[in-house]
Amino acid sequence: MVKSLYLSLSLLTLALFYIFFILPFRLKKKVATLEQTLLEHQSLVDMGSTILLRWHNDPTSSIYHVSPNVQRLIGCTKQELETKALSFSHCIHEDDLARVSADIKDAVEKKLLTFTHQPYRVITKHEQIKWILNHTLLVIDAKGDVVSFVGYLTDITELKNSELRLKHLSQTDQLTKVHNRLYIDALLENLYYHFSRNRQECSIILMDLDHFKSVNDNYGHIQGDGVLVEFAKLVKDSIREGDHFARWGGDEFLVVLPHTNIDQANLVARKLRILIAEHKFHVVVHQSASFGLASFVSGISIEETLDAADKALYSSKAKGRNCVT
Repeated sequence: MVKSLYLSLSLLTLALFYIFFILPFRLKKKVATLEQTLLEHQSLVDMGSTILLRWHNDPTSSIYHVSPNVQRLIGCTKQELETKALSFSHCIHEDDLARVSADIKDAVEKKLLTFTHQPYRVITKHEQIKWILNHTLLVIDAKGDVVSFVGYLTDITELKNSELRLKHLSQTDQLTKVHNRLYIDALLENLYYHFSRNRQECSIILMDLDHFKSVNDNYGHIQGDGVLVEFAKLVKDSIREGDHFARWGGDEFLVVLPHTNIDQANLVARKLRILIAEHKFHVVVHQSASFGLASFVSGISIEETLDAADKALYSSKAKGRNCVT
């Protein structure tokens, strides 16, 4: 009985010793190791091009840690961000802020562990625009609530600008520097979608330079190219900012007029016809153009709309050219 009691006390003593001395020591050591690992990781991030940003899930998204190399990205110091003198959200481009905020809200609602924003722009302290790629981790507490975020920000400005340049080149006619057919095809698809969903009106003007073959025959193709360039600049400078102008092929050009019905498009085309006919071109001096118009109509496809404009154009040519149909 005494031995059994002694044994029980001994085991209890060992258990208490483990709970109050050994276990806290091991936990403390484990926490210290984790903290050291995090510090080492942050040091590696600080030395690299990736920026580590940590902020609370609170109404102001208050930052509690940012790596020193943040200054290379936005020109603001670590101290300015951590002391709340400046908010990182204020650095995000106004056209991208709503999308970035929506991404975070969606991730919180779905309780994701990690997500990646589509590249977005930031405005530096010196008013420069930079593109960043942002991978974000969500820190969740024992209750399952998101308490903070860890963002890994990478400057991809050079890569993004190269991508935008290539996209621009792929959508631009290299002679006239206006949009090409590839761009217009994609644009018409988008506008037709909005017409189908919201009945958003849209009209097109197809135009063709009159007797342009004789220009090439009489003056040569180099001078003919010069006429195309001059013609394109004249039209581009004369249409509204929200309209779109492209070289459709050869000496044919297309103007796309969003939010415009056929009567309004007719007025635009007639003004362009007069402008071109009265303009004094280099070398050829006088050059006219013929026009064919069409608008989106329910039940009529994009191809049928373009075909209607093409038939209207040939009707203008049949009437003697230099007119609008």
